[in-house]
Amino acid sequence: MPDSHSGSPYWEYSAATRADRQIPTQRKYMGRAGQWHKGREPFWECALQTQLNSFILYTLRNSGLLTIPVQNTNTPNPLAHVHMYLTSRYYENITLEKLSTLFNMNKYYLAHTFKATYGDSIIHFLNAVRCQAAQTLLQDTDQSVNDIAFCVGFNSCSYFTKTYRQFFGETPIQTRNSFRKQNPESPEGVE
Repeated sequence: MPDSHSGSPYWEYSAATRADRQIPTQRKYMGRAGQWHKGREPFWECALQTQLNSFILYTLRNSGLLTIPVQNTNTPNPLAHVHMYLTSRYYENITLEKLSTLFNMNKYYLAHTFKATYGDSIIHFLNAVRCQAAQTLLQDTDQSVNDIAFCVGFNSCSYFTKTYRQFFGETPIQTRNSFRKQNPESPEGVE
């Protein structure tokens, strides 16, 4: 396959100019390396090795033989925003459709990439965050289990109890009672 740039005067000029610009820089690197070798200053071998590595890297990058992909750190990760949204607004009524509309993503793509990135489905992660918040409320307040369930975003007390048991191995009432037995001096009415 012929080189598409071979007949282009711009390509020839550009390549020649690039080579001319590389020569002074290459001489600079090699000159420094020679100075360290002649003077035999402390750690001259390390300095020489570093200078040679820099020279090789510079030459490879500017010759086009080595390309290092540059990651754009200014591009926000939409999944990180979804994750942050879920952890900060767990108490709201959150659906996959609402998330996909809010973050302008296809709902199937969002669900698939979230699971691939974080290892959990969106609903499982959201339920875990909600149950953690509920556990804190169970230990720190005297609110009823029903109130806590609705406070952290569950629409049904029975679904909350079932989900809570899956995460912690005990019911919300059992968590509250065992915490109070272990911490009898804890305030029982912080509101």
